[in-house]
Amino acid sequence: TLASTQVSWENCNNDGDSIKLLNLTLTPYPIIIPGPISIEATVHTDQDVTGPIKLDLTLHKKILFSYVSVPCVSGIGSCSYDDLCTLCPQCGCPLKAGDHAVTLSVNIYASSWALIGYYQGKVDIKTSSGQKACARFDNVHIKSSR
Repeated sequence: TLASTQVSWENCNNDGDSIKLLNLTLTPYPIIIPGPISIEATVHTDQDVTGPIKLDLTLHKKILFSYVSVPCVSGIGSCSYDDLCTLCPQCGCPLKAGDHAVTLSVNIYASSWALIGYYQGKVDIKTSSGQKACARFDNVHIKSSR
């Protein structure tokens, strides 16, 4: 497991996946809502990657002493996305083999107390040509600015 800021992450299947996460940074840490977040990720691809790229996100929130699944509501939570390339124009699809750095800026306008807490999750990616990636992350902390 590698740590970036205080968010920890790891690739799920280091040997079998042709796409691997090399770095993940969230700023600010903890995430303060409402407000902007910067997500910086570096990935490595063994071969060229073309779309569509299907992404499945599983998200869990810590409630007392265990984690509870966060449902998909309006595209946020434990959701499936049919094509990462259309969802993320700045991701630079298609990708040539090699290392790729992506910075995403997101503004969270909601300030609901229900969002505050600690999260963990998993991202599964599969391309139309069968390439796969899987990464787990933990200790994502969201707090209110109020």
